[in-house]
Amino acid sequence: MTDYFPLISVILPVYNMAPTLAVAVDSILAQTYPYWELIIVDDGSTDSSGSLADAYMQKDNRILALHQKNGGVGAARNRALSCVNGEWLAFLDADDEYLPECFEQMIRVSSGADLVACGIYAEYDRVLCRPYDEVRVFNGFPDGKDLDILWANYIFPVVWAKLYRRPAVRDLFLTDISYGEDTLFNARVFPALGRIVVIPEAGYIYHKQRQRLDRGMLEGARVQLESVAAWLPENTVLRRRTFIAYIRSIRLFVLNILDSEELTSEKKAEELAFCDRMVRLPKELDHEEFLFPENLEWWRQLKDGQYKQATDGLRIIREKKRRRIDLLPSNAWILAPRG
Repeated sequence: MTDYFPLISVILPVYNMAPTLAVAVDSILAQTYPYWELIIVDDGSTDSSGSLADAYMQKDNRILALHQKNGGVGAARNRALSCVNGEWLAFLDADDEYLPECFEQMIRVSSGADLVACGIYAEYDRVLCRPYDEVRVFNGFPDGKDLDILWANYIFPVVWAKLYRRPAVRDLFLTDISYGEDTLFNARVFPALGRIVVIPEAGYIYHKQRQRLDRGMLEGARVQLESVAAWLPENTVLRRRTFIAYIRSIRLFVLNILDSEELTSEKKAEELAFCDRMVRLPKELDHEEFLFPENLEWWRQLKDGQYKQATDGLRIIREKKRRRIDLLPSNAWILAPRG
């Protein structure tokens, strides 16, 4: 490392995450690179998250705890962005953690870069998402195969597991959607970046378990698709990947309906009717050629109102995935890029 040690501003929004907040904050305290500040934004929590944040602020003067009325993760991150001091920005979710050497590893290769990203260990899938086996450098926003690889390994669509050079970030997070704000933020920020560096080391552990999409989140995913499509030409990989992510969101929503033991048959029919509205995409957004065969067949059945066939197909897809995961040892670190 050089004799210059830039400050990293870590932004951590929290809403009712008291059981996991300590692990997240302790992962910052454990960093081998000590030149950081941590801004915790308590977004109107009703549990003990706010008092825990205050206790950490008393423990270490590099930590600042802010409190606000509940406004969502985008509003919380924007609040933190208004008072950061660092040359670099990092983001952390309250149920995840950074590995101890992560900041040091990323700062080491940061000279001349606007963004540095590391690999991610996705605990739920027990998979190491490491796009490349060596440091890769891009002189501007990648497209084509490289963007496909970065998206498939979580590098593009999320804001955590990265260092953003603060002067290069000129956009704020959207506050009127409840799903996909990370992707929309990156879709606006990435094209304006210069040098982008991706290191092979995994520095972030993504702990979140299977997500239960609700209607608001699915509507947010649709806003994400429509926004990205409005900004980018049809032939971009980013637009294709956003479409695929939207289809997967609908797929997960339907799976949640199938798995529910609380919903009555009438309520399930109501939820599927809502899903029916979500699959009616404008022609310029509906690119069926982007889908793999098993998803293409399921997608067409869903659009045609063939709910029984579509849900039967989903069960098959779900069981195939479960068998793949069950074959992995609990500590598996899969090095190949994920498709």
